Parts: sequence; C-alpha cells; structure tokens
Amino acid sequence: MSIWNDERLYMYCTAYGAPLVSPFDSKCINPASIDLRLGTSYRLPHPGWSLRNVTVNTQWGEECTMPDKGIELQPGQFILCCSLERVQIPIDAIAFLYSKSSTGRKGLEHLHAGLGDPGFIGQWTWEFYNVAPWPILLTPGERLMQMVVEDLTGPAARDYSQTGRYLGQVGATPAREAR
Repeated sequence: MSIWNDERLYMYCTAYGAPLVSPFDSKCINPASIDLRLGTSYRLPHPGWSLRNVTVNTQWGEECTMPDKGIELQPGQFILCCSLERVQIPIDAIAFLYSKSSTGRKGLEHLHAGLGDPGFIGQWTWEFYNVAPWPILLTPGERLMQMVVEDLTGPAARDYSQTGRYLGQVGATPAREAR
C-alpha cells in the first residue's frame, strides 16, 4: 500500500469525472493529505434521552443548520457534524481521517469512528467532543480534519456501494441499523 502524495491528491480532485472531494479548494492540499472543512449540518444529543430508553433513533435531536458565525461547543458537550465536502473514494483505495493538530490543540477531540471504505460516496459525519475546560467555536468552512488516501493491492471485490449503510449520506447522520 502507498499513501497518496500532493500531486496525486490534486490529480484526483481535478482531472477525473468523479472528483475525490467536492467542492475542491487547492489550498486544502497538504504533502500527504487533504484538509476537510466543517459543513453546516449538525446534531446534538436529544434533550430527553436517558440510559433507559436509548435506541439509535432517540439518541440524537433534529438536524440543525449552523449559522455563518458558528456555534459554541461547551466543555463536555458531544456533537455530530459533517464535512463541507462530498467525498468519493475510488474502489482501489481507502481513506483515513485524522484530526488536524490545530483541532486537537483547541481541545476538540474527534472519535475517529469509521474510515472511508473503497466506493464510499457522501459527506463524512464527524463525532466531536469538547475535552477542553473552555467553549470551542465551530465555524462552517473551518479546516478541522485531514484525509489520507492509500492504494489497495487491487480493487475491492465488493465495494462500499454493496456493503455500506451510509452510502450517499448528506449532513450529520446518526447511526443506522446494520443491513
């Protein structure tokens, strides 16, 4: 396996009919990753949830739209957000998400719950937790995560379009029942 460099990332974002990320901003390309920006969709835990009645459908409140000025995530608060970008992972590659170092230095922890399987198409859902003792401002368009792409030894025999339950997701998407 080999990690894609800046030239290959740029090529896949600009030269193909199905770009790796869209909308694309060339300023987001790093030597071996591409920065992803915060979208506007988010969900907070449902205000009435309790350990006695937790199900996939009752944990999260309604989908909300973040204002341009952003929202403050309070200490100890958990939130689902999404990437601004729609990603399309080739069937012969896999993508990994990492927090940017500046994201961690603010005290914003990403739970890294998932990876970009071959054939995944959609917006990423990010699981953030404020571990800092201060509020953290989340602003749409802010670069919070970086995506690293690696080649597989060959194309997946069954890609995400055949196996995944989040294909085509848009916005901050709560857990879905397994297929």
